[in-house]
This record gives sequence, C-alpha cells and structure tokens, in this order.
Amino acid sequence: QTNFERSCSTGSKYHYLNIEFFTVFTDNDLDIWRAYLAKRIPKSWVNTYEFDQPDRPTIAYHIKQTPSLFLLDADKIILNKHITVAELDRYLFQVAQKSKF
Repeated sequence: QTNFERSCSTGSKYHYLNIEFFTVFTDNDLDIWRAYLAKRIPKSWVNTYEFDQPDRPTIAYHIKQTPSLFLLDADKIILNKHITVAELDRYLFQVAQKSKF
C-alpha cells in the first residue's frame, strides 16, 4: 500500500471521530488533478486549490514532497507537520480510546 492508500484506510477506520481530510493541490495541471480526484480521493474529503498561486501552500507550509500529512485541531491549529500515516493512526487510536470513556 502507498502512503495515500494507508491514509484513506486510516480515515475510514476512524470516521466515527468526525475527522476531516483536506487535500491541497500544489501543481498547475488541473485536468490531472480532477482525473485523480474522480478515481482515488474519497468523496468525503475536502479538496482545495489556490487558483492565483498554486505554489503558495508549498511555500507557506514548507512542503517538500507530496503527499504530506498535517494534523490540525478543530480550530485549524497545526498540531503536527509532516507526520507519517503510522503516527496519525496512533494519534487517532489514542483519541478513540479517550472518547470511549
């Protein structure tokens, strides 16, 4: 499985926590992006693009590779940058355990 596929799996596993996944497209070829969205991205994910400056998120968040995972809280404060899918899974597991009580 790729990192992207593992991200989808983690998102599905913890959907009951009301988490949201956002994608940010950082290239210029929207046709490629739209085709990819139609085939691979879950319909529940929010997909974004900076029309005026596609590279703006790359610069602002120091994105060196894609995909990159960021963990944000409900107020959109970045809790962790460039985390792995395994780290995201562990974090969501801990949140799920706390929510059982």
